[in-house]
Amino acid sequence: MNILLYKLDPIITRQRFQKAIQENRSMSCSYCIYMWNNYLSSIVLGITARFLSTFVSMMFPAYKSIKSQDKSDDRQWLQYWILNPQLIQQQSLF
Repeated sequence: MNILLYKLDPIITRQRFQKAIQENRSMSCSYCIYMWNNYLSSIVLGITARFLSTFVSMMFPAYKSIKSQDKSDDRQWLQYWILNPQLIQQQSLF
């Protein structure tokens, strides 16, 4: 982290907003940008993880239910396809 902050300092000192940030904050500009970058990346990774988990939980069972030619498990798949969207919707509310 110190190496990154050390490399960011010369770049940021050339910018106009450095003075405004340092006047309002007691920390260096590079540290503020580093923290902002971490904040944004955590949001992006959180959205991506939620999308991937929902995608996998929908596509794998869809593949298995289509591939299955046995009529005896149709009721089980029907129950799954009724409950799974409801659970995903309730989970997104919290």
